Amino acid sequence: MFRINQLPRNVLITPDEVIAQANVAQNPGEDVILKSIQTAEERFIKPAICRDLYDSFRNQKNEEITDVNKALLEGEEYFNTPLEIGEIANAIEFVEDEWLVKLWKEHLWKLTAEAVIYIATIPNWSRFSAAGEMINNPKTITEGSGSASADLAELKFKLTKQQQDIIDPLIASMKEFLILNQGHYPLFNCHRELYDSDDSKGISVSRKTAWVHVYERRRRGNHDCDCDYDHY
Repeated sequence: MFRINQLPRNVLITPDEVIAQANVAQNPGEDVILKSIQTAEERFIKPAICRDLYDSFRNQKNEEITDVNKALLEGEEYFNTPLEIGEIANAIEFVEDEWLVKLWKEHLWKLTAEAVIYIATIPNWSRFSAAGEMINNPKTITEGSGSASADLAELKFKLTKQQQDIIDPLIASMKEFLILNQGHYPLFNCHRELYDSDDSKGISVSRKTAWVHVYERRRRGNHDCDCDYDHY
């Protein structure tokens, strides 16, 4: 999937890839999705796979268009369309490490897409304007005539369930995969607590299943939520 990365930095995912994997409407707000990608990757993906692996992966998946590669990337096997020097091309096909491609297809693509939708939910619900914070598609406009926008309580419920039932389990499953295949992911190096030290055998994965239940709810006072949007 060859796409132009519209952001000024390398990122793992593009809006098209988000829409392909996440559970969204047929015509989602692609601008909101685009502007949520960097935040989602910084909040969820980089801590989950470690800074070194994240930076290496996103840098391999992006390639700046230059005088040297422009003609090649414009060819039929790539974009098959004119490109401009300075644009950033994004494609999993740029990644030559088969284990990174496997990680992307098995876990990271879906996880990153769901994380972006999570971050995009709030700005998709309301927007900052000169007149103040405005709700998009207010419920009073559509009542009695089809779908209506969610109210604040419904939105909080959705975000809670989205993190607990989708994002956290996906992170847990991905970490188990990374630990089981740690030899292929040496840059997954920031979760030493997940491994048992063994001087004679190096790093073991005897606690590899510990993350399977990491997404179980952690109670905070009287609330069944460990999210950080209490101020909304």
